[in-house]
Amino acid sequence: RNVEGNVAGVLGVGQNVTEHVLARQEVSAMLNALPALIARVNTEKQIVYVNENNESYFDAPKDILGKTLAEYFGTHYASFKDNAEAALGGKAVQFEWASPTLRDGLTHNFLVNFAPLYSPEGDVNGFVASAFNIDNLKSVESKLKKAKDEVEVQNTNLEDERDIRERFVATLSHDLRNPLAAARMNAELLAHGKVDHVETKKLSVQIIECMDEMDDMIRNMLDANLIRAGEKLPMRIKEDEINTIVKSAISELTTIHGDRFVLEASQAVRGYWDSTAVRRAIENLCCNAVKYGNAEPIRVLVSDLPDEDAVEIAVQNWGPLIEQEELETIFNYYRRQKRARIGGYAGWGIGLTIVRGVAEAHGGTVVAESSEENGTIFRIKLLRDARTQLESK
Repeated sequence: RNVEGNVAGVLGVGQNVTEHVLARQEVSAMLNALPALIARVNTEKQIVYVNENNESYFDAPKDILGKTLAEYFGTHYASFKDNAEAALGGKAVQFEWASPTLRDGLTHNFLVNFAPLYSPEGDVNGFVASAFNIDNLKSVESKLKKAKDEVEVQNTNLEDERDIRERFVATLSHDLRNPLAAARMNAELLAHGKVDHVETKKLSVQIIECMDEMDDMIRNMLDANLIRAGEKLPMRIKEDEINTIVKSAISELTTIHGDRFVLEASQAVRGYWDSTAVRRAIENLCCNAVKYGNAEPIRVLVSDLPDEDAVEIAVQNWGPLIEQEELETIFNYYRRQKRARIGGYAGWGIGLTIVRGVAEAHGGTVVAESSEENGTIFRIKLLRDARTQLESK
């Protein structure tokens, strides 16, 4: 302007910024070459820079720049909001972020770093975010964890196998000793010939009973091992009447334990079962009730389930309850009840495994429930025609 204040001309000033532009282009190229997603966020939480790699997972830069984190990520912003605020507060943070479904139609895992940026005066004026795709790392971690879990399971199984084998040998050798000793003593008396005819017959019967007892022990153990291996028990199916089978079992139990059992049966129900196996299951359940229940009568209920083409036998007793966590494993091989271990009750812990095996061999199930209102009830359900199970084996 001249002295009068009028425009007299134009003064132009130029500065060579080629080096500055080239430097910025170099930095941008370097950031784009990194195997990471890079972004800059200002103090208003606006995204002011993203490198090209972001477009592989998110949107084009023009659709991202200028938006706040909350605007762009929506409800997913909440998953890393605290980390963003920490970075704007001057704290460097690192975290793993499991993304929602992104532009490529997949979800991903990222290792994310938020590093605060400072002004020359030392004030935080935003932060730089870097994110590395760690899908492969997470996959390896998952496989390693799975392998570790499998090894731990195998180690546990090996320990269980060893424990079962040791308990099997100890228990079997101990329990067989008594009937073996009794049979040997009776046989020696017979060998000496110093007993009369009546005594000879009595000793012979006792020897047979001892042998039967040993046979039952060995058969139970072999059957339990068969069940544990996932196999079905061998079956001899024939037509029978379920109430007749149950009454037969209770009759034998009454001879041993007295008049402890109350039978509540429905009308006669004919079907096809292994009557010996069913009696064996009932005897195991009833003996369990005698062992762990109180002096109250033991109810045995037989129900026809025509809608399921099955029958149900329930054994109910009163006394100490079974804990819920035990109910979930009570039918497992060699799983003795806590009250049996604490109370010092004799047993191998395979009786209920046998019951489960009998039920499954008949295409049925067995469940246990225990409550203050109803006491302890074991329910064994059997298909009315178990011949179908023989055909499916």
